[in-house]
Amino acid sequence: MGGCGCFSITTLASKRLHSKFVSAGLELRSIQADNTTVIQCWVPKRKKSSSSGSSKRAVLLIHGFGANAMWQWSSQLKELGSEMELYIPNLIFFGESTTTSPNRSEVYQAKSLMNVMEALGVHRFDVVGVSYGGFVAFRMAHLFPQAVERVVIASSGVCMTPLDVDSITKTAKVEAVSDFLLPTTPDELRKLIKLSFYRPSSCLLDCVLEDYINLLYIERREEKVELLQGLQLGVDQQEDPTPLPVLTQESLIIWGEHDQIFPVALAHKVKSHLGDKSKLVILKKASHAVQIEQAHQFNTHILEFLRRGGGKASTNGRVKKA
Repeated sequence: MGGCGCFSITTLASKRLHSKFVSAGLELRSIQADNTTVIQCWVPKRKKSSSSGSSKRAVLLIHGFGANAMWQWSSQLKELGSEMELYIPNLIFFGESTTTSPNRSEVYQAKSLMNVMEALGVHRFDVVGVSYGGFVAFRMAHLFPQAVERVVIASSGVCMTPLDVDSITKTAKVEAVSDFLLPTTPDELRKLIKLSFYRPSSCLLDCVLEDYINLLYIERREEKVELLQGLQLGVDQQEDPTPLPVLTQESLIIWGEHDQIFPVALAHKVKSHLGDKSKLVILKKASHAVQIEQAHQFNTHILEFLRRGGGKASTNGRVKKA
């Protein structure tokens, strides 16, 4: 059964996370995004009398690489859910979301999520994306400005180039990004944890890490590698003349000061690209998994940004450290 001894610690943790999402008023539904793609999404539980609809703002939370959405957004359920109506999907090839389409780009992920929101009857919403999810959020905001009102990009190097990719692989001491984002051994997972957290746990038994890998990383690994290879944003502009779009929406950029996967220099690069309609916040004592390590500050900045209609204080372009 995996894990240490005769039970799976990861399975037990997954069940607890599932219960936490249900207790937060969410239910997991499988939604047909198109004729090739089915997306699992945590959505507000349907009420018997809901003719007037919800008065809360709708917010789409898009996870990054690694485990599925439950493992990445549980720290946002209480604080963001108290004021916002949360929609939390599993991206294609995570959880039970799947497709028979050969398309592996973040653009396809973005279009699929837009189809899901339309199927749910949600036509205006804010979007929050972390790491790989930030790439998807960026594309959603650009492709569907009539639907996406405000954008939060967290720990996501959407402006990276091949040189940035080379720097990331050198830091991780691997040949390809997939070598550390999709670990297959306990030592590889330890490396990922060390890169992702400011204060990583030092008490990680091999049997626990193997259990985690077997349940959350092995399945559809080949397809996930293809997702990384299909990213369209980290390209050489000399080879691909299509310019990276500038978003029309107000945007908030959140980064961990000690991010070793997407260094802070990339945060400033994103800020420079998005210009005066964006605000950059760098959180201290946080690395790549900023929404987990500094959850309260992360949540507070998002709520403040969404409450005031896109961040009026962003026009001066200053960097705020918290």
